[in-house]
Amino acid sequence: MITATDLKALAYATANTSLEDLMKAGVIPTGDNSSWRRFNDNLDIFIIKLPAPRLEAFADLMNRKAGFEPALQAAE
Repeated sequence: MITATDLKALAYATANTSLEDLMKAGVIPTGDNSSWRRFNDNLDIFIIKLPAPRLEAFADLMNRKAGFEPALQAAE
């Protein structure tokens, strides 16, 4: 279940994500300026259009940036 605190953490995580972060994580290929513009202008469409491997990479990045990763590891 997503809480209000989780939503705020995710909002901070996306607001503080750079193009470099996304490229390092394998979410946006180098030189893909249209995806970077979409990330900034229309995040929901950016997420919907990501292919599965890049969507997983984005989810992993957001989990790390939002501080969810330790809780996920503890649950496993």
